[in-house]
Amino acid sequence: MNKLFTTVLPSVMVGALLFGSALSGAQPGTPVPPTPPTAPVPGSPAMPPKPPKAPKLKGHINIDLGDLDQMVDEQIENALEAIGDNDQIPEHVRESLKKRLEKVRVKVKARIGKLSPQDFDKMGEELGKMGDEIGAEMDQFGKDMDKWGKD
Repeated sequence: MNKLFTTVLPSVMVGALLFGSALSGAQPGTPVPPTPPTAPVPGSPAMPPKPPKAPKLKGHINIDLGDLDQMVDEQIENALEAIGDNDQIPEHVRESLKKRLEKVRVKVKARIGKLSPQDFDKMGEELGKMGDEIGAEMDQFGKDMDKWGKD
């Protein structure tokens, strides 16, 4: 009898709770379709939903520009080596291109010196100016190439 109250009766009660609804044979009712949205009332302005808010920055961002100067030097040095060894480029074109690349190096280094990772607006402005200066040098080089191609 003691075993009945400690093992069998609790097992029957748990089984009844767990499986009672499954054995009842109850069928779910037919699903009810959702109600359609109501039409706007004439004369009232339609209000679009509010856009989500941008997440707020917690803490502060740290941008390391330490290796940027070295990377620029390496890239320009690689370009100078590539044109310096190329016999397919005429000597006067090679010398002009070397001078242009040195000008680009000086301008980029000057702009990199003005970059401040804490001021994104100023950094964007400086990067834009750097892009404009490099573009101007390359445009002038393109004009020189056109002139040399005609000679």
